[in-house]
Amino acid sequence: MPEQEKDNECEAEKEVGDARVGYQAAVTLWAYEGNTFWSKFYAMLVANSIVIGSVALSNTVQNPSCVFVVGMPIFGIVLCILWLQLSERSLCNYDYWILAAREIEERFLSGSVDFVRRGGDYTKGKKVKLQVSDPDRQEMRMNWLGRRPRVRIAAYAVIGLFTAVYIAMLVVAVC
Repeated sequence: MPEQEKDNECEAEKEVGDARVGYQAAVTLWAYEGNTFWSKFYAMLVANSIVIGSVALSNTVQNPSCVFVVGMPIFGIVLCILWLQLSERSLCNYDYWILAAREIEERFLSGSVDFVRRGGDYTKGKKVKLQVSDPDRQEMRMNWLGRRPRVRIAAYAVIGLFTAVYIAMLVVAVC
């Protein structure tokens, strides 16, 4: 084998090795971003629940502070805007890491690794084949209920619901 071919072969092996490291990093960051999203989401859910609970509790006393009854719903709306921004940033990062892993998989690891590509097909409701010993689990397809609603839409619906409650509280307090 000529020296040039050996160098090209070594370079190709190094590139695939580097791609495997990059792929592992992208998949790890993908999982991390998913966990981070849910941690932020639950923290904001609790914070908003506390704000709503405090306004509701203040309405049980005679002559509640007008600043509190009006100010807390405004604070809640600001909190929802922050929640929306945090969620969108996390979900954009999440999408990026999925696509980065898929890019590495398709460019450098095709034929040996197709985890992300098959996952994309699976979430779209396409059948995917798995090489497992259980014959009943060798072909899978996500059902329609699992595909709907998307996480982003469901998260925004929850944030929108809290925002609507704050606007209703503000309208009641002002009127």
